[in-house]
Amino acid sequence: MKLSKKQARLRRATKFRAKHAEKGVERLCVYKSSQHIYVQLISACGTKTLASASSIKEKNGGNVVAAKRLVLRLPKRQKR
Repeated sequence: MKLSKKQARLRRATKFRAKHAEKGVERLCVYKSSQHIYVQLISACGTKTLASASSIKEKNGGNVVAAKRLVLRLPKRQKR
């Protein structure tokens, strides 16, 4: 039986998270709204947010310049 779009998406997401948890690799999650960009670095087990940054305080909300600044700011914010 064919899966619905939602079920297929959830299945892919679960497989992706399981593979990364197995490898012990941290995940970078990026969410882009119409105005801003939000970035999170999530632990390998998936239970902790190691670092986060957003373009809310940036003058250039959700464009390429703001994205580059977020990427540069993320390692500085990483909690150890």
